[in-house]
Amino acid sequence: YSTLKIAALTLNAVAMHVFVRRWLGSHVPALVAGLVFGVSSTRLIYGGHVPLVWNCWMPLILIAADRWCARREWRWMLATALLMVIYGMMRRRV
Repeated sequence: YSTLKIAALTLNAVAMHVFVRRWLGSHVPALVAGLVFGVSSTRLIYGGHVPLVWNCWMPLILIAADRWCARREWRWMLATALLMVIYGMMRRRV
């Protein structure tokens, strides 16, 4: 369970870093955004609830949607849809 929490925080930070780096083209703001998104107080407070901490899907959805708008390739549309389905399944309350 601890491995999942560490993986969730790491993937959150990396996904936001990639998103901001793609939009701004600069490493320093992307690093700051990744750290803030990855280890914000909300994620640390709810650290015991992995589904609440696992938010890497949001930046990944935005990356895929941006690439789909830029390139108009079906694989990016499918990637966006798949990521949205995964995000919806992660947010489903049991």
